[in-house]
Amino acid sequence: MPLPPSGLSAAIRKSALKTTATTALGPTGDEPADFARVKGGIRRRLLFTMLGLLVSGVFTLTVVGLILQKQSLESELAKRVELMRANLLERGTAFSKLVENEVENDVAAFNFSHIQEVLSHSPQLDYAILTNTEGVAFVHTRSPDLQQEKLQGEADRYALRQTGLTHREYPDQNAIEFILPIHFGAKPWGVLRLGFSLETLRQEIANSRAEIEAATRRVVLLGTGIAGIFIVIGSGIVVLVSNALSRPLIRLTRSVRALARGNYDAAAHLLETELPQRMGHAAPTDEIGILAGSFVQMAGEIRRSHEQLEEYNRTLEDKVRVRTEELVEAYRKQKELENEILQESLRLARDIQMGMMSTAFPRFAKGSPVDLYAMVDPAREVGGDFYDFLYLDGRTLLIAIGDVSGKGMAAALFMVKVKTMIRAVTSAHGSPREILQAVNPELCRENDVGMFVTVFLATLDVETGRLVYSYGGHNRPVLLGRDGSVEMLTGDTAVALGVFDDIEFSEQERVLQPGAALVMYTDGVNEAMNGESELFGDSRLLAALRGRTREDASELVDAVISRVRAHAGTAEQSDDITLIAVRRAPSAGVTV
Repeated sequence: MPLPPSGLSAAIRKSALKTTATTALGPTGDEPADFARVKGGIRRRLLFTMLGLLVSGVFTLTVVGLILQKQSLESELAKRVELMRANLLERGTAFSKLVENEVENDVAAFNFSHIQEVLSHSPQLDYAILTNTEGVAFVHTRSPDLQQEKLQGEADRYALRQTGLTHREYPDQNAIEFILPIHFGAKPWGVLRLGFSLETLRQEIANSRAEIEAATRRVVLLGTGIAGIFIVIGSGIVVLVSNALSRPLIRLTRSVRALARGNYDAAAHLLETELPQRMGHAAPTDEIGILAGSFVQMAGEIRRSHEQLEEYNRTLEDKVRVRTEELVEAYRKQKELENEILQESLRLARDIQMGMMSTAFPRFAKGSPVDLYAMVDPAREVGGDFYDFLYLDGRTLLIAIGDVSGKGMAAALFMVKVKTMIRAVTSAHGSPREILQAVNPELCRENDVGMFVTVFLATLDVETGRLVYSYGGHNRPVLLGRDGSVEMLTGDTAVALGVFDDIEFSEQERVLQPGAALVMYTDGVNEAMNGESELFGDSRLLAALRGRTREDASELVDAVISRVRAHAGTAEQSDDITLIAVRRAPSAGVTV
């Protein structure tokens, strides 16, 4: 419902009508005072229209020129990139074929350290990965910590499916990878993945795009200059056109003003049109006041709504913050509880694993003709090293030591499997070679994770000192003579168990003289490193045992362990350490 105009609104309306009449009639009553403003408005509209047309035309021409030039430059860039890509593929293919025979020879010899050294020092390569058919990495120059781990990414699975030399690009890694199948004899062994950097190609593309941008800027500057020239010319045209158009409009305005003053003679030429009737219907001004009041009322409502919304947001933020803090605290407590449960589970697993290692050692003090002692020190809570010993009969002592690939729970479970299988076959197979020959196919069967184990297995006749032993890819034990001399036990070390099911193992014999000792160990001993990444090595191991003719088995183990700890210093233990020593009595007369 319209509101009645207030006294102030009526006063304003009367003042506005008075001002309009004065402005229309001018000081002298015969010439309108705003004719100049009308003419200026016409000129501005024409000027803006002309400038808009000019700018639109120049902009269109500039864009068309930019598109055509950019298409030409990008076509040239595509040809150049294709040529460089073809050159990179040719070089990568040639290099892959060059290293194929050398890598296969090293794989056949299990010389993975040589493969690592050759591929790590190749200036052409960005990275190199060598995996077997199960996906276990034996060489990984980009991430050495992934060695002996099974790679299960999409790229790793893709590489294992390839049967011939192929390549694949990885734009997110800025590399192109050549995939080369590796064979062990006539059998597929795995794949070699050689990565080459695409940085040179990307740099060339970047340089070419920079040239395109520079050319684009030149075209834009040229178009801007041309537009400026056209704007100057168009401005002059606008002035001429505005003068021609404004004169009749001014005359029409004067006629309307004259009609408003009641000068019908001056407005006679308008009587033939409907203009006088349209001019007679003026809109009232009261609605402006109503609209203004509505806007004021609406602004007040919006302000109150905004204040209420801000108050609600502040309350909601406080509630969300409190609830978030509660959830964070609950999550922290849950993680602490899960960590405590995990640590307790690992401690229990370690106790179980250590409980599986027999500590009923044959000792001289117990009347045994041999003195035996062993120890295991896992790098983590549980590990993959193990030792075992048992009498096959009244005089034959079976001794075993092994090292499972990897660490942690998986290695520990695989270790249990190996140790159990060795004991299971001893009743049917009495010699070390036969035991390894029987256990190896079972370990290869359903070995999806690609784990393997190195084993040294020996039987010792405690009465005659006859030592029969067989290697399964394990470190050579140290033979300590009764005169204090030391040497590495000879023989063919063969390969680890769980790799190939058709491997033939050899067997050697030696006599352990009265008073002599045999010290067996895992690679956590000779590969222990200090803070300068220096290995303990075989020479330090031999030096630690040389001349020790009077120590019993436990003292020999302690002597080696103390030397290893002194060498490592504060460096973190990186691998499981296992030692087992057996010394034959210096004189006869002692029975089991």
